Amino acid sequence: MANYKLSVDVTPHYLPDQSSPDENLYAFAYTVGTMHGSYFCVAVDGEKFDVDIPMFVLDALSDTGSKRHMH
Repeated sequence: MANYKLSVDVTPHYLPDQSSPDENLYAFAYTVGTMHGSYFCVAVDGEKFDVDIPMFVLDALSDTGSKRHMH
């Protein structure tokens, strides 16, 4: 199988009444979670393939428990 460069864009949704984008401060509905799964892809040449995404942790808190700044 040929190698393809894969790019994924993610648009997070934050709680607008608890966030201040002008100060780069954002509050999300959840502070910790996990994601995993797969992407079904079709290359420019028509080849179809799956890309597995292993489980990873989404953590909105720093090691000290304070909120992180999203840039």
